[in-house]
Amino acid sequence: MATARSLPRVWPSSLQLAAITRQTVARTQRVREQLQQRGLAISVKSKPYARTFGQPTAYSHPHLVKANELTRGITPQEYAARRAALADRMVEGSIAICVGNHLHYMSGSAHYDFQQNANFFYLSGFTEPDAVLVIEKVSALQHQFHLFVPPKDEFAELWNGTRTGVDAALEVFGADEAWSINSLVQHLTPMVDRATVIYGDFASLQRQRSSLAGAGFLRGSTSSQAESLITSMLDPVKLKPLNTHVHSLRSFKSPAEIALMRTAGKISGRGFNNTMQKRLMSEHEVATTLDYEFKMGGCEKSAYVPVVAGGEHALTIHYTSNNDMLESGEMILVDAGGQYGGYAADITRTWPVNGKFTPAQRDLYQAVLNVNKSCIKLVSEAENMTMNDLLRKCSSQLGEQLKALGFSLVEGDLDRVLFPHHVSHQLGIQVHDSPSIHSRDVLKAGQVITIEPAIYVPNNERWPKHFRGMGIRVEDDVLVGKTDPVVLTTEAAKEVVDIEELMR
Repeated sequence: MATARSLPRVWPSSLQLAAITRQTVARTQRVREQLQQRGLAISVKSKPYARTFGQPTAYSHPHLVKANELTRGITPQEYAARRAALADRMVEGSIAICVGNHLHYMSGSAHYDFQQNANFFYLSGFTEPDAVLVIEKVSALQHQFHLFVPPKDEFAELWNGTRTGVDAALEVFGADEAWSINSLVQHLTPMVDRATVIYGDFASLQRQRSSLAGAGFLRGSTSSQAESLITSMLDPVKLKPLNTHVHSLRSFKSPAEIALMRTAGKISGRGFNNTMQKRLMSEHEVATTLDYEFKMGGCEKSAYVPVVAGGEHALTIHYTSNNDMLESGEMILVDAGGQYGGYAADITRTWPVNGKFTPAQRDLYQAVLNVNKSCIKLVSEAENMTMNDLLRKCSSQLGEQLKALGFSLVEGDLDRVLFPHHVSHQLGIQVHDSPSIHSRDVLKAGQVITIEPAIYVPNNERWPKHFRGMGIRVEDDVLVGKTDPVVLTTEAAKEVVDIEELMR
């Protein structure tokens, strides 16, 4: 099949970025002078160019983004290649519409931490809210990249921070055409009208379109215009899903993505080790320490709300209250990871609060660890495994380990009670990445999955007394290799002897 290519694009040099910066600095100075005239003087101690863009760039944040990168670790050429790969999957005359996430507010002007839509980030690298991306397949061999972004707005930027704006959407992010988000209806409607197929996922907009609760990105448009546009996009004759195409691309990691995920795993693993070494008194202290370790190690933030479950709280798979005290003699199960360059690590470790496994804890922990290591060995293309195959292998081996420890198992005990979740999921920009990829698909080199066997023993008479109330999970991130797996989280201690040595 012919490979689609974008229209000619020359990426901005450092001199061009500097020119854009100077223009923005001049605008900022004008705003400052106007504010001073109104008696609203502001003091900016940071470098002026730090306010040029709405996200880190090589010019504004060289300690985070290198000269040849658009976002941390990823070049503009790689983002362009991703869009070209998506265009390859589109029919001629079609468009793909991807809506960026909206900034949500707790109350008043206090907003939640913003996380960009994963598909939007993958295709553009643009991390600001309230934007729309359109890829138009103009011919068999050409596509165009359109970007709608919040415009430069001196007053809004005073309160909410710098916006990249339309000009930089063209010059820095490589859009062939860029417009203000406020003119979305004006410029998108002709594309929608002439499109033979529209790729997009708008189920939430369809359910909520009467109130436009799912269409916050259309601020600046009238409700009638927005309603008309959304109805057009949801025309069942034209509409086809976008997620399946983008997820299949996201599922296979480039060398640059693998490097980012390896760094996320390394920082997160070391964060686990440093946290284990501290004698902390509560789940809250552990959660706070991990977040600190991830960030001080170089991650942007925690990749997700962690599970920090002491004692029987570990029987709740997604326990996130993280507010109880830790008791000596019990274990703590921690599921956490940092985000680096927009990519997640996902690690689970279980360790004794007082630093020493009891004989029963050691036996059950070793059983889970044995299965963890055995399943990791199967994560290669040469093994011809699916994630469902891995689950069957895991369940079989867990059953054998438990029977050796005196468990009397009947049908349903494992998959309904003792181990009720999957052993694997995809990992990448999202902690549960590329959800359209089915667990029955054969794993191929370049994918990254988790391996997370576990045992959760309810505290009742059905189970051996000395194991009751224990919850143990051991999770690693693994790159599918051609012939051998590559563990991306190898720094995080998991052998009994290593954990106890760390906690001495």
